[in-house]
Amino acid sequence: MEGIPSDLNIIPKTDMERLLEGIDKEKDNRFKVSWLKLDKGSRLNRIHLFIKKEKIRLELNDKEEKQFKNLVLNLFNSGSLNKSSEIDYCQEEYEIKGIKNLIFDEEKRKFSFSSLQKKKKSEHGGTKSKTNIEKHFNRSKENKK
Repeated sequence: MEGIPSDLNIIPKTDMERLLEGIDKEKDNRFKVSWLKLDKGSRLNRIHLFIKKEKIRLELNDKEEKQFKNLVLNLFNSGSLNKSSEIDYCQEEYEIKGIKNLIFDEEKRKFSFSSLQKKKKSEHGGTKSKTNIEKHFNRSKENKK
């Protein structure tokens, strides 16, 4: 192939090659979004990675790791880790830096999670908007005084 210019040696990409490149690109970019925009599978992947890193950092044994893993996965399945305010997720490093309100007791070597429950306001004492009928009745009461 000595007489053929190098430009003619370019082989056009097949649809399959373009598809595989697209998949590789998607795979590389799938963790580059905020915690809220990650799909459930990607969130679970990042949580498992966080558990492994914490096991190494805190030198957890298998029993302690299992307790930690059960706690975090139960929190995730119950929806407690869906908000970005609960998870400290770094988009640059694609990993969870921490879980707020997750506490590790060094003496007992156990994890716990303290969730702050918001108090639900009563129907009339809360910030619920009043219906037009409620506004009408309140105005008529004021006018009668």
